[in-house]
Amino acid sequence: MRLSRGALAAAAVGLVLLAFALAPSLFSPHPPYRADPDALLAPPGGGHPFGTDQLGRDVLARVIHGAGTSLAMGFGATALALAAGLVLGLAAALGGAPVREALMRAMDVLLSCPGLLLALVAVALIGPGTTGATLAVAVAATPEYARLVCAQVRTVRTSGYVEAGTALGQSRPALVLRHVLPNALGPVLVLATLGVGTAILYGAALSFLGLGPNPPAAEWGAQLSDGRDFLESAWWVAFFPGLAITLTVVVVNVVGRDLRRRYLR
Repeated sequence: MRLSRGALAAAAVGLVLLAFALAPSLFSPHPPYRADPDALLAPPGGGHPFGTDQLGRDVLARVIHGAGTSLAMGFGATALALAAGLVLGLAAALGGAPVREALMRAMDVLLSCPGLLLALVAVALIGPGTTGATLAVAVAATPEYARLVCAQVRTVRTSGYVEAGTALGQSRPALVLRHVLPNALGPVLVLATLGVGTAILYGAALSFLGLGPNPPAAEWGAQLSDGRDFLESAWWVAFFPGLAITLTVVVVNVVGRDLRRRYLR
């Protein structure tokens, strides 16, 4: 599949953000946790292109170092939700009508709740922190993947090549691993691409509420929360982390929507 020009541009920006996440020290002009009492809330310019925060820490350095935590939470939550959705969806599609009805009705109940509210309930049960917030976002995203996997597997298992494999005497596990699952994964992976953006947004929201990484960890949602008290006097403290969240979600959604349009047309 070839991406459109807009999606390629978004992918290029995404690679830059990924580079920030993997090697932040190569791009950071200052240590992210070093406070400078002589440069409290310094405006953008000079040695601090994004200014400094209320402790004199360089905002650009914290945004760059925050990419690793924020992207790790988004991709980690999506991977966990995808794995759980595959297990539940396969169990529902292959386990017979009673199992399918029980699992899918449970997924319907979870889907009836707003995703962020479900994540808040989950983090209240699991506990705050980076791991807790990641697991909570994964719990909120799992029902959507489970339903799609179930629908795709039920569609693929009635196709001609699966029936031919059954006629040739292939075992059920072999049919599922060789034919059913690979051919059902395409739409699920496209949905997962779009889901990364939502997971990053939910993770930032939990951090904004103080339920994510513990201070003084550099994380975009936590930085946005720190800057909300200085919007009138030092707008840059909240503006640049918020811009990073917005840019990342837009990049992921542009690429994901282009893949969905091309793959699912």
